[in-house]
Amino acid sequence: FSKEEIEEGIFLKEKKIVSRLFGQEEELFDTGELSIPGPHNLENVLAACGALMLLGVEKGTIRQSLREFKGLKHRLELVEDVKGVRFINDSKATNVGATLRALEAVPGHILLIAGGQDKGSSLSPLKKVIREKVEALILMGQAKERFARELTGLSNIYLVSGLREAVNKAYSLAWPGWTVLLSPACASFDMFKDYQERGETFKKMVKELKGEKRE
Repeated sequence: FSKEEIEEGIFLKEKKIVSRLFGQEEELFDTGELSIPGPHNLENVLAACGALMLLGVEKGTIRQSLREFKGLKHRLELVEDVKGVRFINDSKATNVGATLRALEAVPGHILLIAGGQDKGSSLSPLKKVIREKVEALILMGQAKERFARELTGLSNIYLVSGLREAVNKAYSLAWPGWTVLLSPACASFDMFKDYQERGETFKKMVKELKGEKRE
C-alpha cells in the first residue's frame, strides 16, 4: 500500500482509496467518510484494505466497516458529536509526543483537555501547534500549574478540579464544528486507576451531555 499512486496495490489518489490489483482498478472509499483523523490512521486503513482485498472480502463489506470504524479505544477515538461539537478520547496519550501527534491529526478548532500525573517532560514540542490550533487549554490534575506556566500566552487557559469540570467547561466554550480533545500528555494515576478508566469516564460524561440542554 502507499499514499502515492503505485503500479499495483492499494493507494491514495485525490483523497480516494483506490485498488489496483490483478489488472483491475476500482475506487474503494472516499477518505472524507472516515471518522478517524490523522495520517497514521490513514496508513492503517490502507494496509487493512490491502489485506482484506487479498483475503477476498467483499468490497461492500470493506466500505461498510470503514464507515463504522471509530478507531481503537482511547486512541483518537471518536466518542460523540453533541450538537455539532465533536468529542475525541485520546486518553492513551500519556506523553507529550502522543499529544503532539493528536493535535496534528485533528483538523480545525480544538479545545484541549490535558494534565494528570506529571512526567516532567518539556512541553516545548507542543507550543507551535497549540498557538496555531488550540482555542483553549483546559488543564487538570497534578500537572496543571506547571502546564499553565509553560504554555501561558499561547491560548486561553482554564484550570479545573477534575475531568467532569473539564468536560463541562470545554462544552460551554465550544462552537459547532469545533473538537473537544482529551489528550492529557500525562499519566492518569493522580485521579484514575489507569488511562483506560480515564478514557471510559470521559466517554460516559460526554454521553451524558447528549441528554442535557445547552445553556
